Amino acid sequence: MPRKADTSAAQFWRRLGLRFKDLVNEEQRENSAPLKAYTTVNASLKREICDWRVDDCCRTEIRSQFELLGMQGGKKLCVLTTTPPPNPLHYWLHRLFQYLWEQESLDAVYRLHSISAKSKLRIELSSILRLNRASIAFCSSLERQALEAGTHRKAVGERFKEWIENNNSVSASPAWVNFTDRDLVSRFAKNATTTIPIEFLSASLNILGNFRKVIAQGSPRQTFDMVANRHGLVWGVTENGLWMAVHPPEAGAYFGSKGLVVQPESNKPRRGRPITKLTMHARSIMIEDPNIDFEGFVDRLNDRYEPEHSDFVGYREMRGDKNGKKLLRNAHQRAKP
Repeated sequence: MPRKADTSAAQFWRRLGLRFKDLVNEEQRENSAPLKAYTTVNASLKREICDWRVDDCCRTEIRSQFELLGMQGGKKLCVLTTTPPPNPLHYWLHRLFQYLWEQESLDAVYRLHSISAKSKLRIELSSILRLNRASIAFCSSLERQALEAGTHRKAVGERFKEWIENNNSVSASPAWVNFTDRDLVSRFAKNATTTIPIEFLSASLNILGNFRKVIAQGSPRQTFDMVANRHGLVWGVTENGLWMAVHPPEAGAYFGSKGLVVQPESNKPRRGRPITKLTMHARSIMIEDPNIDFEGFVDRLNDRYEPEHSDFVGYREMRGDKNGKKLLRNAHQRAKP
């Protein structure tokens, strides 16, 4: 049965999709050109998100309503840790373009632009041709993803094995390529034996230095390591797919090439209590094995970590104490996904 949070997320995307549909109907009634968006020439070479501009070819009211809806969707999706936080509208358009590109939609196009006449460095300039119609499809995809997450939830460790360790790509691209690393990673993930969904790819990948020979087949781990190291990025697998960016996700857990990493959801006290080491250790174990019982949970804690309470030698000894056992039971219950 889907969790309440998953059902709530699905309802949010359904409502947002209907509001985008209203904008499509309004465009048709007025017989106006579909709203478009494109990245600007000064798209930064080392940023998570490019600067996007919504075309002002249609009526101002339609553009303003789209920007408002796009900001709502971007704020719901965004898990970046950049300072300052990214523009929610730009984040929405960034994710929307990636979704359309994975679906091989004709509404997503890009061209390579030279930085200067002397420079061999080129950047990817992206365009989305029918914003409102494309946003409807994206909202439907996010709604389906939210519902599936509630009924087929897997730990990130299982996702990593399925998408990375027990997977390969027969042929993602020709040997000599003339497209960006964002395109390369997207093709590789799509052509893998088990398709690897993509949650986020940094705009740092939108760069092409020169024609180069790339081996884009075989192990996902080797290919993603190669691309991430080239741009100084971190990569891993979250519940929703591949993450490759300058910064890790804002909260939750991801499984990278070096194993499980748990990001604290907040440094602020929760329910009047700060996030303790026990809480972090408990989350790490429950993410790996959500169905582990209390006794196995304590044994695994004892084998991996030292208790932060100096009164106890190990977590098994802590379990023998009345108050210590209560703390462990609370940690086990709260850490369940």
